[in-house]
Amino acid sequence: MASQSLSRYRIPPEILGIAAIAITIPGLYFLSKATIASPTTPTTFTLPPTKPTHQSREHRALKTFHALLDAYATRSPSHLCTFFSPSFRHIILPSSLNLPSRTLDEFQPHAHQIFSLFSDFTLIPQPADSPHPAVHYCASTNTVVAHCKMGGKVNGEGEMGGKLMGDGILEWWNEGVWFVEMEEEGEGEWNEEKEGKGKGDAPGGRGGLLRVKEIREFVDSKKAAELKVRLQGVLERTTENGEKSKAR
Repeated sequence: MASQSLSRYRIPPEILGIAAIAITIPGLYFLSKATIASPTTPTTFTLPPTKPTHQSREHRALKTFHALLDAYATRSPSHLCTFFSPSFRHIILPSSLNLPSRTLDEFQPHAHQIFSLFSDFTLIPQPADSPHPAVHYCASTNTVVAHCKMGGKVNGEGEMGGKLMGDGILEWWNEGVWFVEMEEEGEGEWNEEKEGKGKGDAPGGRGGLLRVKEIREFVDSKKAAELKVRLQGVLERTTENGEKSKAR
């Protein structure tokens, strides 16, 4: 009796064939998708070109700042001035010192006067013994801010240095906070093809450096006033001689 009821519901072969195809097709589909996504198939992604970020500009600004420190160590005013923009300004603070701000043309004889006081000169970010000295970057103003110690061995062969050495001073140091504002060369245009090209790191040869637009030195006013007193008379003569040389 049971066998007769089963034979009554036997599925025809045509239906079984259709069902087998319906089950197989989805499996083949997913198998083909898995094959396409397999690790053996190479996949290439092309990213669109990007404009410079604050990080890239920060890197270039810090690179420029450290190159500037090296330029000061050469004690060459002409080399130092190659880092500056045509509209460069140099300002010494606090204002109680009553020192004038200087343009690019006015800065070069000033630098010559200062460098003549030393046989070697260095600018050292502080603290010197720290792997992370106080050198910071402000993206909104494109400015590097650094606490620096500056000075070196006195040049006894010069008139100003000879006066200090006569007082038993063999080295002279001051310290201050430097605000070094940068600007892009070519009115801020970003030219990736120029990046890293040129002669060395001097701005004239690019090397990825920015131009220095302004330097503000907030110095130890007590030490600055002391140096002015110690060099009284000599300082005025060297300034006058520098102005006469410039007039020629």
